[in-house]
Order: sequence, then C-alpha cells, then structure tokens
Amino acid sequence: MDYSLAESFAARGRLEEAAEVYEEAIWLRRRTLLPYLRLADIRSRMGVHDDAIRILRSAIDTARPRGQEESFVIRRIVEICSTSLGNRAHAAPDLAGFLERRPESEHAEWARRELAFIKAEIRDQG
Repeated sequence: MDYSLAESFAARGRLEEAAEVYEEAIWLRRRTLLPYLRLADIRSRMGVHDDAIRILRSAIDTARPRGQEESFVIRRIVEICSTSLGNRAHAAPDLAGFLERRPESEHAEWARRELAFIKAEIRDQG
C-alpha cells in the first residue's frame, strides 16, 4: 500500500487526516505492521500518548511482528512511557510479555535490563 498521501498530510501538519489514512490501512491489512507504527507516531505527535501505546500493543497482538520488529515495537512503547508519559513502569507488562514470547532472542537481554531497572525504581520509590 502506498502511504504517500498520509505522509504528505503529516508533513503539512494535517495529522488527523494522516491518522485516518493509516487507520484505513490497518483496517484493510490488519497483519501489516507499518501502518500501526506510523499511526502510533502520529498519535504521539498529537500528544495522545496513551492512544499511541494502545496502537502499538494492538500491533503486537494483531500484526504479530517477529524478532527485531517486535523488539522495535517494545522499545517504542518504553520510549513513549519514559519520555512522554514520564513513567517507564507503564511498559513493564510489555517487557514481561516480550520476555515470555522471546526469552532467547537477541534483544532479550535488553528487555531484562529494562525490566530490572523498572523494578528497582519501583522498589526505591516504595
């Protein structure tokens, strides 16, 4: 699918229209990861970070990315939780799920470190 219309809308700041194009693409091709990623980016740019995270989680459940793609989605969730929401702990379930699905992946060590960091932060706050 050609996303040039959505990219054009986004480049001109017409984010709602770009989002509509990506939503339609998801509806038409539920197993294609790219429109989920781009829609999540648009929602994050719009300041709707919880929605961006919801979209990324939906991508994992529906598009079922594998390996490095799944790691990228999880890293994006962690990034949004850390920087935009200011609470990395919101990503803990995503990291734990990734480790359950991919305990031996090349990105598992990163996920373990992130989860350990979150647990230490929670422990230090309590």
